[in-house]
Amino acid sequence: MNGQVRRTTLIDGLIIALVLGAFLAQSLYTMRQVGPCWDEPVYFHSAKNYYHWFANLGNPAALSREVRRQVFGMALMTDCNPTLPKLLGTVTYALFKNAMGKFYAYRLYSPVLFGLLLALIYYRAQKSWGRFAALCATLSVGLLPRLFTDAHIGATETALCFFWFLTVLLFEASFRNRKLIPLAGVSFGLAMSVKFTGFLLPIPLLLWAAVFERSRMFRPALGLFLIGPVVFFLLEPSMWDQPISGLRQFLEFSLHREHKVVVATLFLGKYYDFSAPWYYSPFMVLVTTPAIVLLGFGLGILRSAFSKLSDPPAVSSLIHFGFFILIMMAPNAPTYDGVRLFDPAFVFLGLLAGFGLDGTLQAIGKRIRLRPVLLRAGVLALLAAGAGHQLFKVYPYGLEYYNELIGGVSGANRRGMETTYWWTVVNKKAVARINHALPPNARLACVLDSQMAEFYRELGWLRKDIVPTQQMNFDHVLMLSRIYYKDLSFSESLIGLKPELEFETQGPIQAPDGHIELTRQVMKLKLLDYETLDQVPLWRLYRKAND
Repeated sequence: MNGQVRRTTLIDGLIIALVLGAFLAQSLYTMRQVGPCWDEPVYFHSAKNYYHWFANLGNPAALSREVRRQVFGMALMTDCNPTLPKLLGTVTYALFKNAMGKFYAYRLYSPVLFGLLLALIYYRAQKSWGRFAALCATLSVGLLPRLFTDAHIGATETALCFFWFLTVLLFEASFRNRKLIPLAGVSFGLAMSVKFTGFLLPIPLLLWAAVFERSRMFRPALGLFLIGPVVFFLLEPSMWDQPISGLRQFLEFSLHREHKVVVATLFLGKYYDFSAPWYYSPFMVLVTTPAIVLLGFGLGILRSAFSKLSDPPAVSSLIHFGFFILIMMAPNAPTYDGVRLFDPAFVFLGLLAGFGLDGTLQAIGKRIRLRPVLLRAGVLALLAAGAGHQLFKVYPYGLEYYNELIGGVSGANRRGMETTYWWTVVNKKAVARINHALPPNARLACVLDSQMAEFYRELGWLRKDIVPTQQMNFDHVLMLSRIYYKDLSFSESLIGLKPELEFETQGPIQAPDGHIELTRQVMKLKLLDYETLDQVPLWRLYRKAND
């Protein structure tokens, strides 16, 4: 290795270390600003159960079928995803629970994976297109408000993004180095162990291989299908004794969830029980990606087209991005919770943005007299400022972000879009305000998610005298800015911020486990406190006034 190559390698290594270190450093602070999502109580408790199971492995009973199924079992209405994210959370929980507190220690695996993901994005783009494209791609992904915020939450999204992308890199590299075939298979198994979506990974991988490596694809493909399932089953102790029936049950409730749960979506002013119209995913990409990143993405598509799809990494990004958009267009595909169900698409969107901005700069540089380093510095500064401003003006409410094309959060609200959905807007500061507003021994209900008030108390946020209670049996009620159950008759009455309001409750409420009829009751509520973003309410605390 000559001196120039060594210097280049050292510079890129330092940039990768800086990217990883900077994200992890800020995450220690910023992840405390994002409130728990309503999936995290389940995952957090699972991770604690894993921790105690590992601590008691010396006891023969720990390996019994009953204990393994109790600790690691999956079920639709409880913990319906495989083990890997919770196992990773168990590791960070065990290592840092005394230093950081139990909940934040559990969460730490997510920002670690996102920092590693950004490092891999830089590595991939630098090897394929050069340092400028790599910096653009890393900024384009790292500053996406929704992806950045998801990276601070201990759920499945960041883990799927990381292991999906890692498998892509290892699988494509295995055509040049056969020794990587087993690693690609292991990585695929890890993606499978995040959530059901990981099972679909071979489809875009083999499509890319059929285009660029058709004559050599047998062994890498065989490695995926032989090694991946083995890794999946090793990580699923509940399936060790009955792998076929366990897998069949998991696939059944993953593929037919629309018949068993109702997770409504508000999209362009209409409610949908499970699946929005086919154009939901492309529309959401257009309105939840900062405009400057969208511009780079569009330039990347054009550059790929003008090169007649001859660049394998660019075509790979197109295939994987398109794959996620297309599966979200399928009939009965779940479309709830903003863009989180297709978060990995944005990894490849960001790569294409780097590819497009690099190609455009090369074309401009041939036509104007300006030093390339100045052009690159200017574009990087514009990208960082444009995307960074969009992130910082909404954080920590990044999951609520909408871009300039729809008029921000307030514009999205006027057009009937979901402005919040996952309880993350209720953070520790919000609960402190709730503590201040509530009288002693108040009964508090969280509308549509009764577990959240209990979880706030478990975390030590909620005053000990405040009693978490079920919906409709409350003195005070906390709710998000919209209620997404279209049959809940009082939902639209709560959109305005009136000091006092009356509403009627009457069935039916569509509930995940059945059909609940409520007796007719008229209540008067008084608004006590609320939080807004871009003049749009995020959460509201009411007091029942007619006891």
